[in-house]
Amino acid sequence: MSYKYRVNNILLFIYAILLNVFVAKSQIPTTWYFGQNAAVNFKATGGALSFGGSLMKTPAGCAVSDGGLYYSNGNKIWDKYGVITNKLKGDIQSSQSVLFVKPSKSNNHYIFTTDAGGGNDGLRYSELYSQNNSSSNNSVVLLPRVSEKLALTLNCNKTEYWILAHKWNSDEFYAYKMNDTMLETVPVVTAIGTVHSGSPANAAGYMKFSMFSDKVGLAITGKGIVELFHFDNINGTLSDCITLGGLSNPYGVEFDFDGSRFYVSTVYGKLYQYDISTWDSTYIAQSRILLASDLALFGALQLAYDHKIYLSRDNSPYLGVIKFPSQLGASCNYVPNGVFLGGKRCEAGLPPVHMHTEQFAVKGSKACIGDTTFFKILGDTTRIDSVFWDFGDSLSSNDTSTSLLPWYIYPKRYTYKFTLLIYHCNQTDTLRNFVEVLGPPFANLGPDTSVCDNDDFELFGGYAATYLWHDSTTSQKHIVNQPGKYWVRLTNKCGTSSDTVEILNVFNHPNAVLPADTVICGGDSILLTVTFDSTITILWNDTVPGDSFVVKDAGITTLMVVDSNGCKGKDDFVLGIDSVPEPDLGNDTTICIGQKITFNGNYPGNYLWNTGDMSASITTGKSGKYIVSVTNACGTVSDTVELTVDDCDQVIWVPSAFTPNGDGTNDIFIPYVENVYNYRLMVFDRWGNLIFETKNPDEGWDGRYKGRMSQTGAYVWKIIFSDYYGVEYKKYGFVVLLK
Repeated sequence: MSYKYRVNNILLFIYAILLNVFVAKSQIPTTWYFGQNAAVNFKATGGALSFGGSLMKTPAGCAVSDGGLYYSNGNKIWDKYGVITNKLKGDIQSSQSVLFVKPSKSNNHYIFTTDAGGGNDGLRYSELYSQNNSSSNNSVVLLPRVSEKLALTLNCNKTEYWILAHKWNSDEFYAYKMNDTMLETVPVVTAIGTVHSGSPANAAGYMKFSMFSDKVGLAITGKGIVELFHFDNINGTLSDCITLGGLSNPYGVEFDFDGSRFYVSTVYGKLYQYDISTWDSTYIAQSRILLASDLALFGALQLAYDHKIYLSRDNSPYLGVIKFPSQLGASCNYVPNGVFLGGKRCEAGLPPVHMHTEQFAVKGSKACIGDTTFFKILGDTTRIDSVFWDFGDSLSSNDTSTSLLPWYIYPKRYTYKFTLLIYHCNQTDTLRNFVEVLGPPFANLGPDTSVCDNDDFELFGGYAATYLWHDSTTSQKHIVNQPGKYWVRLTNKCGTSSDTVEILNVFNHPNAVLPADTVICGGDSILLTVTFDSTITILWNDTVPGDSFVVKDAGITTLMVVDSNGCKGKDDFVLGIDSVPEPDLGNDTTICIGQKITFNGNYPGNYLWNTGDMSASITTGKSGKYIVSVTNACGTVSDTVELTVDDCDQVIWVPSAFTPNGDGTNDIFIPYVENVYNYRLMVFDRWGNLIFETKNPDEGWDGRYKGRMSQTGAYVWKIIFSDYYGVEYKKYGFVVLLK
């Protein structure tokens, strides 16, 4: 390439860097907080992993701030130390009750909230001051009534955001711009699509931007429809509405990373995929595929840091996951139990994630040598002023283009790195990617050779789209164990190649035979010996030569013998080590009349009891001494246990009062019980409400109900228990709580 072009290219790169100095951080929380105290870390080793630490319970809406410093359900805000504020006006039942946005030149966060069901608290915002973790006392009303929808995307200039909401009893979208320091409260209004009104269920459902900020999708749960729009990221307006019906209570929506697939979840446990690569209502509607049907309620769908889409399944200890969202149909690989939540549970909501700082991406098609490689820009190309491509061919000075849909013919087989400069929104984006240029496959079965009769010799066909072997099989690998000639023909879209190999001989392998596995006593040893002629190499445990080997430790000893043709014979010998028996009948014990107990020596060997029994265990209900002798090859050892049979009456004593004042005396109401089974204690208040329950006789009531100390007064207790024979009893009474 010319010197002039290279200089211009360097200047363009510098220009791109300067224009991006003040770039708004994308909202990329790699930790999520949601549901019933559930939390997931997406940067954990091995993939998404549940962790403890969430203090939040929310049936629906939730959000996490940029970097994961704060999280909220619309009512309260938490950080890792606890509640920061509980003054927000968002409703935790709202689908998208809360949203965090941080201006690029401010240390503070803006918190947007929505009411549920189109309620009167509407769309509001307040500020969270990072210096002291405090929030503004009074939230500001932006819209008095909205549906339960809040979505965020980065403005094309990368220093500003769009916050999108939908007015209630209206078809109007309200797009608010967040500049690099503050919120601009005068919105851009677009009237388009369905009027959101009527039943509160018509306010429910999610709204999402695609990752390239050129599309918007939303669900209107009560009306049973979802809608898709194009979004003008420069001006904040929506257009080209497509309405998709025939859905029973749609709730969650999400785009794949490229914006070519659209996913919808429903309250009735359905998960659908749409192909939206062609913007045509009939095509999109007919492309619908049912991916899953479940008895559980399906909630939010959310694209995550790892580019997978996660599904919230109501009351489930797992997040569902779509592993390959850009693949059509079942190839997207939906897994219901994708991420275990460590005993915590999902609800309907997941925190919104705006991941992509770029507005565009770029792809190049695979091609054969001499064929045409086509390039495509992903994103809304109507925002682009101009482009400049460098196709990365170091052998040419004409590997550039200014077309939006360029092509190029590469001269040789190689993986090329290409660069695209996009001029838009008064700035320059620099994108890079790789494109592979293919050639015909290369068939090489290796040199002619000989093999051993106990080795399945594997011929590897190489890398191709299809394989054809001499016997018409079509696998990549082929096993041979007979002399003869073998060939393979490889084919890909760029051509065909073949190769042949001959198996000259199949040699017999030497036999390696060791004695049968055995057991010896500790401290003893065994000598293993073999006899072969001088042409055979002998190796014990792969390293020790010689025709004999002493074994004294438990484990596996291997013998390998190799003849002059390189053929190998192998055998294993397993030695077990035994010791003098150590029977253990346990401690002397007492049982109740009518009960029986089983004694077991708990050691392998031959048994003889003082009762005459010769089994490994005996069962008895009689008092007396029981002696067992256990014998093996290493000796005989005995053990003794004494059994006492007693009359076991049930004992239950219940205190009449307790004083849970923390002085260490009589703070817990706990009955004393002996010889009872299936124990259950319940405590009720004067209205009959169950306020405490336990099945543990060692656990009592501390006077608290839902974390608060109960009032002074009398409380009813009920104890259910069984005796040894399974007969159930019930006892009732009162206990007085005194302070």
